[in-house]
Amino acid sequence: MLHDIDECECTVEYSADEIKGKATKMDYKGNGVYVCPKCHTTVDHSEYTFKIRVKLVMNGSYKEAMIVGGDERINHHWYDDVKYMIIKECIEDDINEGELEDWLTNHKAGVFDIELYYEPTTSVSEDGTEYGLECAIINERESLGGA
Repeated sequence: MLHDIDECECTVEYSADEIKGKATKMDYKGNGVYVCPKCHTTVDHSEYTFKIRVKLVMNGSYKEAMIVGGDERINHHWYDDVKYMIIKECIEDDINEGELEDWLTNHKAGVFDIELYYEPTTSVSEDGTEYGLECAIINERESLGGA
């Protein structure tokens, strides 16, 4: 599912020679908040968790995702100084360009309410700045409201 953000390492023992145990899967409480069932550590990823309504439609021989609703934050810009980066458009483009390829390819058409973890990342390497993305569906259900 998500890369490490839904796991707690309270059950892992580190030593100079070895690593014992494995990470504990955290319980999802909603709105980007996870709680460890063992140590009760709470991790809040609400800044990067969006509730969206997605309509999946056939467009010729492939499916296309269109965001037809969601929480108000998706209509804002990622950064105040970069006015062309509206969150809704970024998410829609990334879904259609393959970030959730398995989900998009194998999913039935329809309208779905989704909680999406979506965090743009940057790192600097010897070759320069690299841009990445952490994108995963946390929860999904078929929409009762339609599009």
